[in-house]
Amino acid sequence: GDENSQSSWMNPFDDLIQHLLTSTDTNNTPTIQKMIKEDIYLRTLDAIHDEIVNTTTNSTRTTAPMMMMNDTNIKDVIRGLSVAFTNQITGESKVTPTLPVQDTVSARLISSLISLLQAY
Repeated sequence: GDENSQSSWMNPFDDLIQHLLTSTDTNNTPTIQKMIKEDIYLRTLDAIHDEIVNTTTNSTRTTAPMMMMNDTNIKDVIRGLSVAFTNQITGESKVTPTLPVQDTVSARLISSLISLLQAY
């Protein structure tokens, strides 16, 4: 379930950045291997976008309310937010930040994308 995946893989985006974008090579010229890793990184982000973020894709598939809530929970973690439902029937909730904006997954993803853009 949701709790299981969160506890078993705490930093999936950091792992992607580390393994696909971090290079020990001091030479900044693009290599085929580096370009392939960057392509895999961007395609992975695109797939995550299609699966979790893109409301057009989500609305065209048959999505159970529980699946939509799971998608929202994932997005909230990426945004660095904690959501506590104050009323389960109406869906009212209290949203609180769990960490400073610059430390969120969203900020790290944006930073990694800016670095990619600056490299070319």
